[in-house]
Amino acid sequence: MTIAFLMFMLVALGGSAILMAAFGWTFLRIRRLENHGPGQGDPHHLLERMDALKDELAGMQDEFTRITERVDFTERLLERPPPPDTEAEKG
Repeated sequence: MTIAFLMFMLVALGGSAILMAAFGWTFLRIRRLENHGPGQGDPHHLLERMDALKDELAGMQDEFTRITERVDFTERLLERPPPPDTEAEKG
């Protein structure tokens, strides 16, 4: 394996870990907002905030899906054999 491939995989895994941590944090925030009982804060404000967090989570999930597709595509490109050298065939 080349150093470029290893660096790419490190960046891809690091980015995935960061996104998963963000998903987890957002999920915990949503759970905390959902578990608030009646009379704890302004319910209308809490519902708006919960909807905003759900939208943010959906956006992050979409971004994670796009990044995963890019990593898969790059892995397929790296697995393909290199194209034949056209200069060697001419000479």
